[in-house]
Amino acid sequence: MGLLLLLTKIPCILLATIGLHITATPPHPPPAKNELAPSTSWEFVVKYRGGPVMIKLICWLAAFTEISLIVTQALGYQTLAKSVFDPLGTQMRVGQPSKSGLPSVDLHLSPMFLLGTSLATTGGYIRCCCYRELGRMFTFEMTIMKDHKLVTTGPYAWARHPAYAGVLCTISGIVMLHCAPGSWLIECKVLESALGKGMAIIYLTLTSMITIGLMKRMPKEDEALAERFGQEWKDWSQRVPFKLFWGIY
Repeated sequence: MGLLLLLTKIPCILLATIGLHITATPPHPPPAKNELAPSTSWEFVVKYRGGPVMIKLICWLAAFTEISLIVTQALGYQTLAKSVFDPLGTQMRVGQPSKSGLPSVDLHLSPMFLLGTSLATTGGYIRCCCYRELGRMFTFEMTIMKDHKLVTTGPYAWARHPAYAGVLCTISGIVMLHCAPGSWLIECKVLESALGKGMAIIYLTLTSMITIGLMKRMPKEDEALAERFGQEWKDWSQRVPFKLFWGIY
């Protein structure tokens, strides 16, 4: 793979991680207690602010680590890269630089990497659109404000819970990106190290719990909005029967 094509991974990694950062960052502070709506027993998982912070920390750490490895290897500094990454418990296979200066570690683009990048970036964009459309009514907590309005425009003209679709796209895209052939996690066998396993377990546990919490929250949100807006919500739900993805679910 050419050096320029290899370096293309860097903006892809940054775009995907920015998408994750947007997805996991609440656009507004928590609402007043009297504006909280009844939800499920999983609500504490969804509204706990520490979980998204940990997820962002892990993803940015993985992103900057792989970017650093790409740069050092592309410049031919295999020994420097090995001295930095070996203490992390990875198994970097360092060889002699090729004539083109390409790294000995087989970092490369793959269809799975590109798909993961697209999913994570799209998920972040969907969340941005939802933040903009709902304005201050968008909180990580399940909220019905005093002057709450039923928003049926933008992404809400296609699905009733598009922000949750954005979450699913982003967290799955990040996994695909970092677990794709040619990624740092795979080529350096990071997931065989104690640190790698620990980070992966934390990420998968947090994202799985948040996903379950969001899926359980959806019917509660529909109930709360139906009770508040009555016929207006019924008309909207008939026009927009899909919860997450238009034409699918």
